[in-house]
Amino acid sequence: MHRIIFISLLTISLACGVRGQQVGGNQERATEKAKQEVLKVEDEMNQAIAKGDVDTLEHIFGSDFMVTNPSGKIISRAQDLAEIRSGANKLVALVHDDVHVRVYGDTAVLNGRSTSTLQYQGNVSKGPRRFTNVYIKRGGRWQIVDHHVTNVVAE
Repeated sequence: MHRIIFISLLTISLACGVRGQQVGGNQERATEKAKQEVLKVEDEMNQAIAKGDVDTLEHIFGSDFMVTNPSGKIISRAQDLAEIRSGANKLVALVHDDVHVRVYGDTAVLNGRSTSTLQYQGNVSKGPRRFTNVYIKRGGRWQIVDHHVTNVVAE
């Protein structure tokens, strides 16, 4: 009798362990998929900025998108799009490295280092810079809602 109870408990324990691994594996795949989706949108955004493609950026930027630039100035979505449209904010060259994405459900935080050349309101600025982008998944698509960038003095 004890043997039957032991075998039954062992079987249930093994089944629960396999189920737990399946759930964990599914979560890992979903997280990895989300990371790849965010990286794709990040690349599309950078290409659109370089081309001055405001139509694409209007789709990628969330309605509540904000930028905190290296001097600490807050720039709204409307201001940023207007500056890109007018050519006042132009991305001349961009290379990202040390990029990391962390996913928390429908929120993703992407940060990394950017070696870039920007022309902003007539002034040319060259990196390196550190940046953080926050993405939210809305209506089945990832949108950036916050971009924070700071100049790197020395690394």
